Amino acid sequence: MTTIQRLLTISALAMGVALPMAGHAQVSPSPGQVAAPASDSITNGEVKKVDPDNGKVTLKHGDIKNLDMPGMTMVFTVRD
Repeated sequence: MTTIQRLLTISALAMGVALPMAGHAQVSPSPGQVAAPASDSITNGEVKKVDPDNGKVTLKHGDIKNLDMPGMTMVFTVRD
């Protein structure tokens, strides 16, 4: 796999993980609650490992305040 293909694969995988998380951040608040500012739904993340042989990617992210989720490293299964 060429360097460009690897970069494109990593970018696509990162977007595939980030988009579902962004969907959670867009949930409307319940009556009496105030929507969190957009900056609260953004966090830093890093692709730590891509394992194409086993179809997995490892991501490390910071705190996601609007989901009350501490920073952690997570392994995701991916498909072609």
